[in-house]
Amino acid sequence: MLTQPHLPDWLRSVHHDGSANYVSHLQPRLNDVVRVRLRLRHDAPVQRVYLRTFPDGEQLITPMQQTAVSPPVQWWEADLAINQPTVHYRFILQAADGVWFYTAAGPTAHVPLDRTDFRLLADYVGPAWVKTAVFYQIFPDRFHNGDPHLNPQPDDFEFHGMRPQTLPWGAPPPADSFNPFTFYGGDLPGIAARLDYLADLGINAIYLNPIFTAYTNHKYDVADYFHVDPHFGGDEALAALRQALTARNMRYLLDIVPNHCGYGHPWFQAARQDIGAAEAEFFTFYEHPDKYAQWLMAWVLPKLNYTSAELRRLMYVGEDAAFRQWLRPPFAADGWRVDVANMLGRQGALQMNRVLAEGIYQAVKETRADAYLIGENFFDATESMQEGGQWDGIMNYAGFSLPLLHWLRGLHMGAIGLEGEIVSPVPWSTAALATTWQQHLAAIPWVAALQQFNLLGSHDTSRVRTLLGKTRRCNAWR
Repeated sequence: MLTQPHLPDWLRSVHHDGSANYVSHLQPRLNDVVRVRLRLRHDAPVQRVYLRTFPDGEQLITPMQQTAVSPPVQWWEADLAINQPTVHYRFILQAADGVWFYTAAGPTAHVPLDRTDFRLLADYVGPAWVKTAVFYQIFPDRFHNGDPHLNPQPDDFEFHGMRPQTLPWGAPPPADSFNPFTFYGGDLPGIAARLDYLADLGINAIYLNPIFTAYTNHKYDVADYFHVDPHFGGDEALAALRQALTARNMRYLLDIVPNHCGYGHPWFQAARQDIGAAEAEFFTFYEHPDKYAQWLMAWVLPKLNYTSAELRRLMYVGEDAAFRQWLRPPFAADGWRVDVANMLGRQGALQMNRVLAEGIYQAVKETRADAYLIGENFFDATESMQEGGQWDGIMNYAGFSLPLLHWLRGLHMGAIGLEGEIVSPVPWSTAALATTWQQHLAAIPWVAALQQFNLLGSHDTSRVRTLLGKTRRCNAWR
């Protein structure tokens, strides 16, 4: 078994990050020159420090200059040429006790992999407003009933023998009710009516779960990407909400499901009725009409097939595409949360995830440059943010919330199809928490790290109070 070599204590004082204390320009343009700085303990036995870069595929090692020794620290500096779209760099420290390497993952005795290097992106401009955004997530049906006349009624529609029912606010659902068709009447007028309450909490941005026309209360079974569900108030209610938010200097994100649509979507119904229909190429049929690609084996959620140029046009390429339409007035959404972004365009041998992410990013930024584009991903999403051009950020489960929850209550891991959970019998160490956080930070540029959607829980997770209510570490939170 290989063991890690002992690192001298002074290496723990070495520090660099992407902030203004260490990089002279956080968002450089191509062909700019930035000044980078390295800090370490004043009595560290360092003889020379080098900046290692990788222009056009060949390493370049540049001596750094010691610019100050003022106990308790010393500083080294060098110029870094931004001569390509992504510039990655590390530091090499030649000392009396050896040669050491320092990357975003920390100090090492071994030569590190390039993917742990610090990174600067040329000509990258992220949505500046996100850095001070405090989000409040809203599941519209369960937030506030602003207009009871909009409540879903049993006669409004039928889906495979099921009809909607709207219960009195706060009443428990009947034991025999089917949850997706149990409504409480929350709507967009209800959200607009409670904005002062949110502002009093310090909220300046809201994230709405899907609001487009669909059959269920959660709306992830979208039946129309181009209209707000009438039970939420329709398109006019969203335009009115935009005006109310603007009056309070608040932002909002919409939630979109481009990976799959609902079984009741007219596109899918046309494809089922006629394999020769134009919409049939939007889906993958193994045996027409009843065997088709589905999201996680859910027959009500047929997966979309983006080999279709027409589907790409409708969703993001065309001037009136769904991703573009809602960013424009009168709706003027401030960005998108993309459902199951890690699964988008992935279907066995067909792997279009990066192509779609880049295409969606381009369409969104062309339409609204300051829009915030985040992807849902419970796992390692760092590869999709290393060079920009895919997501501004992700719902940071793997890089923030899940490690924190493991530390607070012990490690619990589950997966689709796995019975039960993998549970550690011993507490998760603080070292494991810190290392996991550092790994995820190390793998993305600093500007991307500042834009992650950091959350403790969401509609897809158990509530923090439920998870931690009986743990000793949670007592201080009460």
